[in-house]
Amino acid sequence: MQVMPFFYLLLGLVALPFATRLLLSGVEVFRERMGRWLYSLLLTMGAVLPELAMGLFCSYTYHLPQLIASSLAASCMFNILVAIPLLTRHTPVVFSLRSRQIPLTILFVIVSLVAYILLVDTIFQDAVVDRLTLGDGILLLTFLPLFVLLLPRKRLQVCEDERREEDANYSLHFLPPIARIVCGLIFIAVGAWGAVFGAMELMFGFHLPIDKVGVLFISFITAIPELTLVLHIQDKKHRTLHAELVQSSILNIVLVLGLVAALGGVVAYSYMTTDYLFLFLGALALMLFLVIGKGWKIERHEGVILLLLYLSFFVFVLFREEVLYLF
Repeated sequence: MQVMPFFYLLLGLVALPFATRLLLSGVEVFRERMGRWLYSLLLTMGAVLPELAMGLFCSYTYHLPQLIASSLAASCMFNILVAIPLLTRHTPVVFSLRSRQIPLTILFVIVSLVAYILLVDTIFQDAVVDRLTLGDGILLLTFLPLFVLLLPRKRLQVCEDERREEDANYSLHFLPPIARIVCGLIFIAVGAWGAVFGAMELMFGFHLPIDKVGVLFISFITAIPELTLVLHIQDKKHRTLHAELVQSSILNIVLVLGLVAALGGVVAYSYMTTDYLFLFLGALALMLFLVIGKGWKIERHEGVILLLLYLSFFVFVLFREEVLYLF
């Protein structure tokens, strides 16, 4: 077994959280002046870059378009069913109606359902190769302007002492904030590309099932920026970044799946419909918990239910043939 795949994988796993923290340190210096809209958009784009790199990588490097759809669904579920529940360990996660977090959650439910319908429709067309079409990709991309319009626009108020404290908590605070933002975005993309390359080489070398271990492992790699956000929220007691977890999940479907599908790089298999059914159920469960509770918040026991739903998906992916054989 060659050593280089281990090197690329390790380098990517180290670069992704480092680059995310670098991006965070840059945008938080400007978060009062740039406003909530640009602040949220930059963080969300940073979180989505690994999925975009994975989609392009699997389409044009290894020619594994069948990995894209399932990995994107698994990455979205990790954001919603693992990252958000982790935030409920100490205090409830509160969603703000004024910051448009509830409409964005509703949009996530809608795009999850649309992606599920598109996959089902593709499977039942009985083509030689079941592939999402250019029209499918364009349909998903049409949700992008609505997503941008729904981003929060309320300006953030940050005192000078808080800004200095935030800036002093990063080891590379001597870099200009603009340089941190640019370098963070670049390093996230490069780190994701290297980690996915190393992971794919190792899975081929050890003959691991791509549609099982590959889906779960790649989804974990692409969700590292969101996991870094979760750790940042816990460390800084900054309880607003959970919205970016929902926003990055929306962009995974709308932007990444839509763009790669428009380029002809997404192949659909029948088992993927179940993956996206899990995704829709997870998005619906998140929305229902927000509606039925008081104050638009996710309580700890609701977080446990979301975690159990992800565990069910995890087990299904590992034993999908055995489970589907029962039906």
